[in-house]
Amino acid sequence: MFNYNKILNDAAVKFNMQGQNKELLPIGNDKKGRILANIDMGLSKIADDSKRHCIYKSDQEKINKENYKEQLMSDFVYTMNLYMIFASMNNWTDAIVMSDEEQEKLFSLKADDDFNKVYLSIKKMLFNGYFNHNKKDFIFSWKMLNKYAIVDFGFDISEMVSHFDQTNSTK
Repeated sequence: MFNYNKILNDAAVKFNMQGQNKELLPIGNDKKGRILANIDMGLSKIADDSKRHCIYKSDQEKINKENYKEQLMSDFVYTMNLYMIFASMNNWTDAIVMSDEEQEKLFSLKADDDFNKVYLSIKKMLFNGYFNHNKKDFIFSWKMLNKYAIVDFGFDISEMVSHFDQTNSTK
């Protein structure tokens, strides 16, 4: 299972260190809006790289089979890290952390057949969380993103944890 406390802490520490080292662009007064825009772009990258949302058969045929899984895992980890940073900025870190029992229940759900509906639901609830300051909608979006990665895309949790560790390494 994920140790969300550790992953959340590592993501926040790395983000704060990057800020102290002036590795981040000046964000100004709208940090949350900039992070949200990047989450949206991360979700779009997941959709684009997965090719599961394509309209044209020729677009689906452009899948790079050599690094398909690795690219998608990178997309998910990048986007999930941004969710954690956004939650930290809103003091919603409790929204990120799920117990082992919650994870087991979430990851035992069956995969959805309609990727478009799941993807659009994730985005809708994320935006509701932001624009309406609705923590419950943010939590729903976060959980659906986790389910999307583990159940619908079939990623292995231990592989994702390893990828999180590499991504959030401060060395």
